[in-house]
Amino acid sequence: MLTETELVDVCLQRGLSAEAIATIRHIRSSPPSRIVRSGPYNVVTNYASRKMGCVIKAEARRTELAAIYEWDHDKTTYEFYDQPPS
Repeated sequence: MLTETELVDVCLQRGLSAEAIATIRHIRSSPPSRIVRSGPYNVVTNYASRKMGCVIKAEARRTELAAIYEWDHDKTTYEFYDQPPS
């Protein structure tokens, strides 16, 4: 997970607008938008993310968990969140 200084540096390098930066800060400071639940066709899986320093929950092992694993090991992905606000 990026520090605040690293976040500002990345945002400036990418030329993000003030609105985009505010949206990113909102996502970073918000709790998950909903609780991840099991259903008849999915199983909740917890993934201990080294990049994010926390547990990320996924509902689908074949799609969400696969994406989380990729993001956690991808050098071009800075951060990712468990059920961010819509």
